[in-house]
Amino acid sequence: MKVLILTGGRLNDSGNLREKVQRYNPKWVIAADSGLVHAQRFGLIPNEILGDFDSVDSALVKQYQNFQGEITQYPPRKDYTDTELAIEAAMEKAGHTGEIWILGGTGSRIDHSLANVTLLKQPTDAGVRCRLLDGHNTVQMVKAPAVLDVEKEEGMRYISLIPMFGDVAGVTLEGFLYPLQDALLPSGRSLGISNELLYHRGRIRIISGYLLIIQSSD
Repeated sequence: MKVLILTGGRLNDSGNLREKVQRYNPKWVIAADSGLVHAQRFGLIPNEILGDFDSVDSALVKQYQNFQGEITQYPPRKDYTDTELAIEAAMEKAGHTGEIWILGGTGSRIDHSLANVTLLKQPTDAGVRCRLLDGHNTVQMVKAPAVLDVEKEEGMRYISLIPMFGDVAGVTLEGFLYPLQDALLPSGRSLGISNELLYHRGRIRIISGYLLIIQSSD
């Protein structure tokens, strides 16, 4: 199942994102806390609403008091962010053959943005495809050993490869402006930043580690 999570970060270039979401055609929509604002902005009716509702206007929440879907409210003092709770719920719906998109996971709060990027590890470990999107970036994570064919997204120029949680070894890039052959991407270095695809599609192989793949427009 295709699952869309709307959470409370900033979303620029909503027109471009709206087109992507329409093409994605999610079958289950989860609004996490102030992700309700983005749901209205995109004209989406959530199937599920969750969160502690501490960052969303209470008047907006009241609009959903007769909501026919699932509503789960958590206490503000909890060990997990609303986004993490939404990812866990989305993984149950998506299953191993499904996919999750997260919108609103980045913004002015760098702590939340970084946490949400690292949260991609959960679906990655479970074998569920997951992407984090905003108006300028698409972020996904792969776990070795892996072979991934990547296609150039519309309006995206750069592809950056960032090792996560340690070094990434055995990196081979085919169809890239800067190719690699069985290379090491060391953690804490910028070797994989701002590469580009030569054609519409390229291939990434890794032997060990977790690799973050970011397509960016500027």
